[in-house]
Amino acid sequence: MLNKAGIAGILEVVEGCLGLCSIREQRIIALDKDVENLRDTCGRAIALLKEPDRVAADFIQRRGVVVVDPNPIMRRQLVDLFNIQGIDVFGEAENGSEAVESYRLHRPVAVTMDMNMPVMDGYEATLQIKRIDPYANIIFVSHVLDRRQVLKAMQCGAVDYLSKPVDSIRLMDLITKLMDSLPDTDETLQ
Repeated sequence: MLNKAGIAGILEVVEGCLGLCSIREQRIIALDKDVENLRDTCGRAIALLKEPDRVAADFIQRRGVVVVDPNPIMRRQLVDLFNIQGIDVFGEAENGSEAVESYRLHRPVAVTMDMNMPVMDGYEATLQIKRIDPYANIIFVSHVLDRRQVLKAMQCGAVDYLSKPVDSIRLMDLITKLMDSLPDTDETLQ
């Protein structure tokens, strides 16, 4: 049986945890605004660089995604989310080196990429994927809430940054927009 002092102690711990959650939520909201501004700026720059006559046939196979995360539970959650939504998962990787190889093999419409991974981090993997294909769509999905690291991810060529736990609606909206921007198979064959 708890006495008043024990209950007060538990309440104090709970209030502290709620305060930390509130601070993290505020940081996520601030980062989301920063990412939106960066995405707008980077998007305008990328639009200027794109070749107008790019051969659309390259995009026929780009209908699925590759999931990259060192945590098997997080990979499973993302794979399950994509499968439920009817999006093909072409591959999974637990580090940046595997991500590069999986991209090279599958050429998906998008890659979800964690920042901190063994062997090769998400930044380097993104740079290598962008060397293979400057039009690759990399979406960083990470616990990191440091503005400098998010800026670095965008500078490496990420199309967006989502913090964990992932807002599944936002992620699916982004993937849907990327897929909708691809030409139809019929258009590419004309």
